[in-house]
Amino acid sequence: MKKIAFLSFVLIATVAFGQNSLPENINPVQAGTVTLVNGKATIALDENTITSLSPGNGGEGYFVQLTPIGNCGFLKIGEKGNKSFTVTMAGSGADNGSFDYVVFIKFHLIPIQQNIQPARLNTTPSK
Repeated sequence: MKKIAFLSFVLIATVAFGQNSLPENINPVQAGTVTLVNGKATIALDENTITSLSPGNGGEGYFVQLTPIGNCGFLKIGEKGNKSFTVTMAGSGADNGSFDYVVFIKFHLIPIQQNIQPARLNTTPSK
């Protein structure tokens, strides 16, 4: 099911970004399947995801793709924090339905400087 969730995002990204794959600065970092309890679930970000989100590592924030499984109803992100996010169900559906999620991080790309000259080694013997 995780592969289906990821592939559906790639299809959405292809349409949205007009490319054959995800933009190079967006990477999936965490995925899973969760069951709602009374229409709500809180998902903790794992340590690797939290580390990747730090500005020192180039992280610019994250976004989440949700894929309902069965009669789960309409899902929405209730809150997004630095260590977790909350998913709630709105409308009709099973209060204890399940869904897949994929967390993506947007990384800051460092532009490549043009016209960089390669370093030259001094090959003349010293006197």
